Amino acid sequence: MSKRPSFERRRSMGSQDFANLASSDVDTFRREFQSSLQGINGAYQGNQAQGEGILGLLATIKSDFERTLSETEAAEKESYTDFAAFSKETKASISAKKTGVKNAEADLVTTSGDLVATLMDLQQNQKLMDSALEALEKLRPACIDTGMSYEERVQRREAEIEALKQALCVLDEGDKEIAECNHAMFLQRRN
Repeated sequence: MSKRPSFERRRSMGSQDFANLASSDVDTFRREFQSSLQGINGAYQGNQAQGEGILGLLATIKSDFERTLSETEAAEKESYTDFAAFSKETKASISAKKTGVKNAEADLVTTSGDLVATLMDLQQNQKLMDSALEALEKLRPACIDTGMSYEERVQRREAEIEALKQALCVLDEGDKEIAECNHAMFLQRRN
């Protein structure tokens, strides 16, 4: 026999023993290894019943992953579509609001100009009103504060109207166009 340890002994060897073994003859080691494998008959079949359970579990996991993947892709597609619609709507809204702001600013400028013009007109009209009130105050004593009663003013006005009618008849004496005058002669003519 060789000076090498048996296969069973080699399984329990430490690293130093393996270092010694590495320097030994490789063919001897191969022969001993093959002789130790002679007790195994045929291919390893494993536990088939347990394998079916594991394969079923793997199939379930695979189907879950596929379903999750398809749901995720559908959700991403829907999210992208929603985002694109929202983005388009938002851009349109922003554009409309910017146009609205520009229009409002233009209206503000126009309104400010109109306000200034209106204030200037107000100042001019206020000056005109002030001067009219001053003139009214100057005329008030002559019109209202005459010292006469209402009846006296009515009588005086009627007398003035009658005097004006007579003056009209005098002026119409030659033409005789006014029927109210009865064509009486007020003035004497010289021959």
